[in-house]
Amino acid sequence: MNDKRPISLEELKQLAQPDIIEISGFKPGETITIAVKMVDLTPYLLELNIGNPVIDNKGKTDTGIELQIKDIVPILDEVVKEAMVQPTYGEFVSITPMTFDQKLQIFNYAMGDLERLSSFRQE
Repeated sequence: MNDKRPISLEELKQLAQPDIIEISGFKPGETITIAVKMVDLTPYLLELNIGNPVIDNKGKTDTGIELQIKDIVPILDEVVKEAMVQPTYGEFVSITPMTFDQKLQIFNYAMGDLERLSSFRQE
């Protein structure tokens, strides 16, 4: 007999609670503890209009790559703003700007466990 059952709303609420993570501080060896939540990246990926990377990179110049970075950084900022729960992004930057490394650490959290998504096929 199958003992599986659908998740209850209460269980789902518990799973959706923010996580406590540490990001690098402003000095070597220093960390800052913050609360963050998972973020649905779908709207941001659609905004980037990601195509086939092999085709897209054919004939790219340094300027083309620079434009991609200019497109990605604002999206990185938006994901970080949405992910930060305590302190909020606004509270944090009202005291001091975030470093790019801190933003990337939060963004990587929001991306989730990409390792398990890398391939569902057996090689």
